[in-house]
Formats: sequence, structure tokens, C-alpha cells
Amino acid sequence: MNRNGAGDVGRDGVNELVSAIRCLPAVVTDRHLTVVTSNPLARALSGAFHPTVNIARYTFLNPVVDDDSPEWRDASGQIAAMLRDSLDQHEEDAGFRKLVGELSSQSIAFAQAWAHDDRRPARSAAVRFVQPFVGPITMVFQELLIPDDFALRMLLWRPVDDPAERDAFARLVAFTAEQD
Repeated sequence: MNRNGAGDVGRDGVNELVSAIRCLPAVVTDRHLTVVTSNPLARALSGAFHPTVNIARYTFLNPVVDDDSPEWRDASGQIAAMLRDSLDQHEEDAGFRKLVGELSSQSIAFAQAWAHDDRRPARSAAVRFVQPFVGPITMVFQELLIPDDFALRMLLWRPVDDPAERDAFARLVAFTAEQD
């Protein structure tokens, strides 16, 4: 139940809001970075943005992720920082301990980022995706907190201000529209 006693009513409203956003990729995660809801543009942008996918597990444990790229190293550091920030804001729980233990034991990169990278998470930053349907695309996210349920965060994504990136985003929008 959330702070105002509304139970799942607040989360239903978040689902409706994300579904109504059609012009930008939108993703809502819980405090463990598990996707609660996302819109079709977000799901087309990355496999990490499908509901029930944990973004940290996807980043550090997915064998198809290119963990040798400079983009991955920066993004993975941000993911570890987001998880650490979530722990700072919320009480530790069994799910959190299990997630950090799993990531630490199965990913040297996570263990190093968790233990040695003390950066603060960005609330807005550019991330480069290698999108199989439209090619590489650089998107900027803006993190928004969800009132009455501070365990949830929304990430809204937009292309960087560059003609080639806007063209790639237009291809992503067209691809997503074709899938509906």
C-alpha cells in the first residue's frame, strides 16, 4: 500500500499514464530497478524495458549485452549508482539483499562498481542504444519521482538534439507503429 492508503489505485494510475504517453519512451521502475510498466516505444528501444525485467540483471547478467563497449561501461556504472541510491533512500529488504548478492557473485563488473564506484546517479543523462531495428540511437532520460509512491521512478526518454538521432528516433516511432 502506498503512503496515502490507495493501494494499487496509484499504480493503476501510473500504468494508465505510461500507456497514454505515445510520443516518448516511458519506463517506470520500482526501487529494485524492476520494470513495473513501460510503453511500446520503450519496449522497442530496449529489451531491458519490458515489464518484470530487472534493469540491473539485464545490464550485468545478460549474455547478449556488449559489456566491452564504452557505452556499456558508463551505463553500467549509472545502473549501479541508481541501485545504491535506492538503497540509501529505502530500507534494505530481502529482495534487495538477494539482488545485490546475485549480481555481486555473478558479475565482476557489478561487484567492482558496487564496491568502488561512488558516483551519484544522474537524474538526466544521454545513453547510447544499439537498437536492432533502427541502428544506434542516443537518447536522453529524465528521471521523475512518482508522488505518493516514492519507490517508483519514471524514466522519460527523448533523442539528443541532432538530426541523425532525430531520424533514428523517427524510425523507431515508425517501427513501433507498424507493430501495433
